[in-house]
Amino acid sequence: MDPRRWIGLVAGEQAMMEPEGTIEALAVQTLAANYNRISTGLAETPQTWRPRLARRKDGTFDAFAWSTAFLLATGSAQRLWRPVLHGPPSTGDIIAPIREATTADPRLDEAGVAAIARAVVAIRSHFMPNRVKAARW
Repeated sequence: MDPRRWIGLVAGEQAMMEPEGTIEALAVQTLAANYNRISTGLAETPQTWRPRLARRKDGTFDAFAWSTAFLLATGSAQRLWRPVLHGPPSTGDIIAPIREATTADPRLDEAGVAAIARAVVAIRSHFMPNRVKAARW
């Protein structure tokens, strides 16, 4: 999703209009830089891209906060996300690994983290035609 559609929800509605050097402008720059880093990783190395998850002392990964935040963020554009969230035949249930990581105590091994990464790559692929179309305008 175009960052201009959600940055205001995170940094404040006026943050994108603040003068350079303000805390608000720095917050927007940080969000945009992180978005660009993730986008570049997904585009250039989708097979090795992984979400940043908290590692537990036992070596497993805790995906609860990341997955919950991901799913909550879909609420900012419910109509766009409906095909992914509700799994019609055109998309299948590509979001399942992310949804499953929101259980009470999600302890993921490397394979579980890779499953979430594959879901993110599939979701990106699903939305790519819309992104390309929007970029043409």
